[in-house]
Formats: sequence, structure tokens, C-alpha cells
Amino acid sequence: MEEIKTETVTAPAATPRNSKLATWSLVMGIIGTILCVFIIPSLLAIIFGIVALVQIGKSAGALKGKGKAIAGIILGGVAFVLIPVAAIVAAIAIPGLLSSHVATQEISAVSGLKSICNAESIWRMQDSDGNGERDYWTYDISCLYRMKGNNALPATLIDISIAWADYAPAGDEAFGADFIEASRLKGKGQIPHYGYLFQAMESDENGEAYNQNEVGVNKIKAANSYKFAFVAYPKQYGHSGKRTFIINEEGTVYSIDSGSDQAKIVLQWPSQSPLGQPGPGGRTWQPAE
Repeated sequence: MEEIKTETVTAPAATPRNSKLATWSLVMGIIGTILCVFIIPSLLAIIFGIVALVQIGKSAGALKGKGKAIAGIILGGVAFVLIPVAAIVAAIAIPGLLSSHVATQEISAVSGLKSICNAESIWRMQDSDGNGERDYWTYDISCLYRMKGNNALPATLIDISIAWADYAPAGDEAFGADFIEASRLKGKGQIPHYGYLFQAMESDENGEAYNQNEVGVNKIKAANSYKFAFVAYPKQYGHSGKRTFIINEEGTVYSIDSGSDQAKIVLQWPSQSPLGQPGPGGRTWQPAE
């Protein structure tokens, strides 16, 4: 009797392309779940997964590919569910983080003004500008760090980062190389100190200029025997800070929200007693502490 031969038919294996689609579905699903604020990875995970399932069909070795595709579809769906949750969390958390960031910057600005005030006391006692008078420096802020006066070394009475944050530093030619260490500031002007710029105020509450006493070989009026005042304001309103701060020889820091208009920067001391006095933006001056 002739032996009947049977032939086993093997289902075609899943094509590499379908397998890759399943893998990409899983990868996109994982990315979409981790970065649930991005819709595209989650959407691709679902599309790749569905296409892979349809094309793989009942082919041999398809179980593994189907598993990846199904996992990708599930993760993509989970990510879509998490998107609104993430949006709600971000809406709650981000304003709080920004507010905390602004508060930290403002505290640094107050601290910077107080350090300038302390530097002025030392300057007056040591006659750092060498003009022979016990007076305060009122020309700028950077020279509290780099003024040499009659000494070979600069004063360094404030941190260099505050000197760099001076919006209007003295020009090197104003007092001469014998008085100012130019290299200490060259190319470093107007760099915010924790988001804030600093500036020497121009006049007191009566409109009289702070620069009264002569300093240096050019006899520039750059000091005052009794008064000084400085202002700190945010480089980028709302991001690096909201309040403008001022300080004078009395040592109290006052603040006001002067708004985003840079033209509102205060360069005249508002009043003998600023507390409650009107200022830029229609608001009143308040103690910073």
C-alpha cells in the first residue's frame, strides 16, 4: 500500500514591518504616559497599535507582537486620560512656583540694597574716594566695588554681582584709571542680580541732586556729605519681580509695584517719609519687610 504523505502548512510569520509597528506602539505609549502633556506620542501609540493588530492577524509568532501592540494602545489611552489631570495640576502648581520664584528674587533685591547701605557707612568712615571728606558715594553703584581712591586696591565693599547689576555704572574715563579699576567691570554691565538691576537715585525729596561733592582729578560731583539713595527694580517685570525697592541713608527699604513700564523707574526720593505716599502706578509706598 502506498504511504500517504501529509504536509504541514505553517502560517506565515509576522512581517518585520508589523513587528516594528507593534514595538513603536509600545514605545510611543510609554513616552506618552511619561510625558502626558504631549498628545502626539499617545496618539501615535494608538494608531501604530491598531495598524499592527490588523496586519499581524493570525500569523505564527504574532502573540508577542500583539502583546506589544495592545500594551501600546492601553498606554496611549492612559496617557489621554492623564492629560487633563496633568493640565489641572500644572494650572495649580505653576502659578505657585512662579510666585515663589518672584518672592525669592525680591528678597535678594532687598538684601542687595541693604548691603549697599552698609557699604556706604564704611565708605564714609574710610574716605574710600580719597577726596578728603567724610561723605557718601552717590554717583553710581559699581564704584562701591571698584573705586581705588588713594589706595592701590579697589574698595570691594559690595559683592561683584551687585556691581555688575548697576544699570548706569560710572564710565572709566570719568575719574581716571588711577581711581577706578576698569577691568573689574569691563563687559559686565547691566547683568541682573537675581533678576534685579540697581541704580543710584538722582535727587532727594526736594529735587536737589545727590551728587554735590567733587571727586577725582576731574573734580566730578559724585558724593554727598549727608544723603544717598538707591533703587532696585526687576529686569523683567512679572518674571524676575514685581516690586521696585528704594533705600536711603536711614536704612529702611520701601517698596511699590510700579508696573511694567520701565519709564516709571524711580530716580527721585518720593518724600521725607515715603510710607503711604503715592508713587508710580497709582499705588503707595510700603515698608519692604
